[in-house]
Amino acid sequence: MATKGLGLNIREITDRYRLDQKIGKGSFGEVYQAQLLDDKQQVILNKSVALKQQNLYKFVENANAKVKDKFTLEILRLIREIATFELRHPNIVEIEDAFLTSENKFVITSELAETNLETFVQRKLNYEKKPYNVSEISFIMLQLLEGLGYIHDSGFIHRDIAPDNILVFKDGIIKICDLGIASFGKHTTLDAGKDTHKAPEIKLGRQYDNKVDIWSLGIVLHYLMTGSDKDKKGNFINSILSDPEGPEQKIVLPDQYSQFQQIFNRMTTFKANLRPTIEELKGEFLKLVQDKQQYYRYQNYVMNYYYTQTKQIVETQMQLFKKNADYHLKNNQIKNSEATQNNLTDLVKDLKSYDEMIKSYINNKTEVKLQKKVATLQVQYEEKKRNDQVKNEPEVKSLTAQQISQCELEYRRLVDKHVKQQGNANELVFKLNGQCKLLYKATRDGFKAADFHSKCDNQSPTVSFILSEFGLIFGGYTSIPWTAPENLYQNNSDGEAFIFSLSKNTVHNQHQNTGYAVSHFKNQMMQFGMSEIQIKDDCNEKRTNSSKIGSTYQTSNGIEFGSQKSEDYLAGAKKFKVLEVEVYSVAV
Repeated sequence: MATKGLGLNIREITDRYRLDQKIGKGSFGEVYQAQLLDDKQQVILNKSVALKQQNLYKFVENANAKVKDKFTLEILRLIREIATFELRHPNIVEIEDAFLTSENKFVITSELAETNLETFVQRKLNYEKKPYNVSEISFIMLQLLEGLGYIHDSGFIHRDIAPDNILVFKDGIIKICDLGIASFGKHTTLDAGKDTHKAPEIKLGRQYDNKVDIWSLGIVLHYLMTGSDKDKKGNFINSILSDPEGPEQKIVLPDQYSQFQQIFNRMTTFKANLRPTIEELKGEFLKLVQDKQQYYRYQNYVMNYYYTQTKQIVETQMQLFKKNADYHLKNNQIKNSEATQNNLTDLVKDLKSYDEMIKSYINNKTEVKLQKKVATLQVQYEEKKRNDQVKNEPEVKSLTAQQISQCELEYRRLVDKHVKQQGNANELVFKLNGQCKLLYKATRDGFKAADFHSKCDNQSPTVSFILSEFGLIFGGYTSIPWTAPENLYQNNSDGEAFIFSLSKNTVHNQHQNTGYAVSHFKNQMMQFGMSEIQIKDDCNEKRTNSSKIGSTYQTSNGIEFGSQKSEDYLAGAKKFKVLEVEVYSVAV
């Protein structure tokens, strides 16, 4: 939903809510299932909420020191929870309302869940007698990582990730709740969290960062497998893992969950800096999800959430903009000022950029053939996963400095051979009809899109060579000149365009969606095909460049579009950084 401003007004619970049944109780209040009322005090159908009321005032008078300390902690919890009200994500429980009553009760209402993860797991194990399988657990973990990633990106450390702070909603949607002890900032030393899930650096009073949440999530992973935070001997898992001494692998997972062993070990390693990132974990768990249709439904749920949120934000802001512009820009002195006109011009450019970005996701009719193929390949991909073929693919890792140096020498050798067209037909991947002249070299001219366009625009034909961070050499040929279109994006047909891999000695011609042979962007370097090669601005700094062969250009034998091999083929991974780009004009 769109971002809301929650003002702490004073009003009564009965003004907007009808309490149904108590569903929880804490030291300072209760949680109720409640019905939302409209302005006429009528129940709004299908709109139940969880209403938490904190009875803080009665604990102040005549309270002993212990109770007062607890009261102080509860106040701090409320302050922190208020600070997180604006967090909006499909895997975080959304706060819908907050206010004070005349009886000094603090009230918060939020989405109503079916149950929490602790109860959900116990019901699955004790009543249904059916433990979760690897795929089901991976799907839950993926959702938790999505929500936790958003919390971290927003600058918070949750510090209390545990089964009772994870709620289960309809259709298997999982959401993180209770940010009452969340900490804002990159580092802190304050003690927080449950002893059964607390990372060792918190226990030791050391400075810590958001990797403590990765540890706690590892304990949750164990709970999903076993339904317990203890081992078979009754010892707490968290205490065993927190011991820096002893074997590296302190907990051996049940045989049916052996695929999680290395992931679990890394999440709960004693040294925080060795714990994996959220993105790394998402990649690991996604490989283990067998029910792809369930995951696709989840992805649709996420995108629908953001469609709605974005639309509401845009509508609200545009209404505010129009209201203020209609009033203030009636003053021609303000309207015609250079600053106002520059701001309006910049706003139009930004809106055009957003427009083109959104349009880039809208399918053209010429893409129908590709979409049908992708749908078929998704089924084949699931079968491959079941046969553990993808699992056995070697993981591509970044190269050492020495390896990079060797790859740069190999890059120079192969590029020079093709630029100078030296060697026989068997040694050359492709033959160029003309002399080559270097137009652009990223390590010399810069890795910015503007650097590329300043050297390459209006030049044709050209051949481009790229060296990825994984040591693979690839590129493409186009007969049409590069441009930086004013509308930011333009896809083009080019019957002579092709892509190649010098590392694998292959050339790939177009076979479908030929209207996307070469695309031009104002704010990025180059794109061949719908998904084959996309080199972005500052391509050497972040893994924002992408490659997946098969959407426009033919794959090699045995490689299917959408498979891991199609993503790894050209650059070594779907997402990658660039070490070098060179573009040569070819004099015909």
